[in-house]
Amino acid sequence: MKFTLSFRAKRAFTLVEILIVIGLIAVLAAITLKVADSVSQSQSRSKAAADMANMATALEAFKGMYNDYPRLNAKGGVENCARRLYKCLAGQSYMKLEKGHVTFVDVEKASDYKPFLDISTMTVGDPSDPFAAVTNLDNDRIAFIDPWGNPYMYYYDPSVIVGAFGAWEGTSFFLMSNGSDGEGSEVQSMFSTGIMPSEDDFRSTPKNLDNIVFGWD
Repeated sequence: MKFTLSFRAKRAFTLVEILIVIGLIAVLAAITLKVADSVSQSQSRSKAAADMANMATALEAFKGMYNDYPRLNAKGGVENCARRLYKCLAGQSYMKLEKGHVTFVDVEKASDYKPFLDISTMTVGDPSDPFAAVTNLDNDRIAFIDPWGNPYMYYYDPSVIVGAFGAWEGTSFFLMSNGSDGEGSEVQSMFSTGIMPSEDDFRSTPKNLDNIVFGWD
C-alpha cells in the first residue's frame, strides 16, 4: 500500500486586501474618536451648566447678604472680573457702601472666610495658565475655570455709585462660557446694557453657536 502526501500552499494576502483592511481600521478608528469626542463635549457642557447653576445660587446668597449682586465691571477685562468674582463667592471679599460708593474689602484672615458655594465642586485656576496646579486657594490670580480652560464670564451693572443712572437695564446678572472654541461675540450690546437678546439672535453669530448662557442650556 502506497501513501501519497500532498501539501496545499497557503495563499498570502494581496497588497489590495491589506490596504482594504487598513482602510477599514482607519474608518472605525475615526468613528470611535468622533463618538468619544462627542461624549466628551456633552459631558463638558453639562459640567459647565452645573458650574454656572452653582455660581448663580451663590450669587443669590451673596445678594441676600449684601442686598445686591457683586458690582464688577467686565469692561476692565474678563479675567480681572472673573478673579474678583471668585474672591466674592469664595468669601474672601465682601461688598460695602461708603459715602454712596460700592466698594469691596478683602477679608484679612482665612479663618473668617464664609464661602457662598462649595469650592471643591468647581475648577479653579489662573486664567493666564488655567491648567497649572493650584496649591493655594487664597490667591488673587485664580478664578473659576470652565471645562475648556477659560474663566466663566460674569456681567452685572458696573455702576459703583448708588442711585446713578447708567446704561444697564437688566434686572439680574449674566453668566456665560465661550464653549469649546473659547470665542464669543457681543450681541445688541448685551454686556453693557443688561438687555439679553433672543437665543436665536444670539446664536446667529457663528462664534456664539457653542456658547453656554446660564438659563438657556
